[in-house]
Amino acid sequence: MPTAPSPGPRPLRSGASADLRTELRTRMPKLLEAMRSVGSGLELHATLNRICETAAALAEARYAAIGVVAEDGDGLADFVHHGVDEATARRIGRLPDGHKGLLGALLRDPGPVRLTDLTEDPRSCGFPPHHPPMRGFLGVPIRVHGEVFGNLYLADKRDGEPFDDYDLAMVRVLATEAGIAIGNARLYEAAQQRERWIDGSVAVTTALLSGGDTEEALQVVAEQARRLSGRPPVSCCCRSTEAAWRSRPWPRPGRRRHRAP
Repeated sequence: MPTAPSPGPRPLRSGASADLRTELRTRMPKLLEAMRSVGSGLELHATLNRICETAAALAEARYAAIGVVAEDGDGLADFVHHGVDEATARRIGRLPDGHKGLLGALLRDPGPVRLTDLTEDPRSCGFPPHHPPMRGFLGVPIRVHGEVFGNLYLADKRDGEPFDDYDLAMVRVLATEAGIAIGNARLYEAAQQRERWIDGSVAVTTALLSGGDTEEALQVVAEQARRLSGRPPVSCCCRSTEAAWRSRPWPRPGRRRHRAP
């Protein structure tokens, strides 16, 4: 059965463009403050959380989330949410993967979507057990350097009214600012990682060339590997490693292999 066409934003009434501009001017201080908040800070995950909180406050929505598109474009690599408490999130269990339902449809066809009741949309596949009920829905793509990074989702205005043209216009502006903030955060994290690689390489090289204790040198290697991977502390079985090194069947460095004439 063919899928129903995506319901886009409702067309503006005659004279509504002027009303929209007037309403946006009225809300401009709130929008500017939201943009300032989104642009502060450089840690990526904290930036995503801040975007969710700011977007929810800007549109007076109960719930907000960002679905981060996987590198291969197949589903979501991350899902950051606001408005659902930790206990409820644990009861819900697995986060959306973007392979089906409305979120999956928005990945395949990124664009602004505004729905009065998402449960009536043919693309919706329902909610998992323990998920809070949601009806009003607003979704806009977030682009970083021209590429779709993910989608910003909002659900349920606090006053019970559907999202309107003003909400859509403001959230689209905020999504543009969010894309800039995310791009800066990614550059910052890449620079931090490069710095860790340089520091780690220097530490490992110094330890290996110092001529000191082999066990201490290998422990430096293990510690730098942990720092670069972000994993919990690890240790090297140094004595076993050294014993294995000495018992290798092939020639060790410093010994030449003699060939038969």
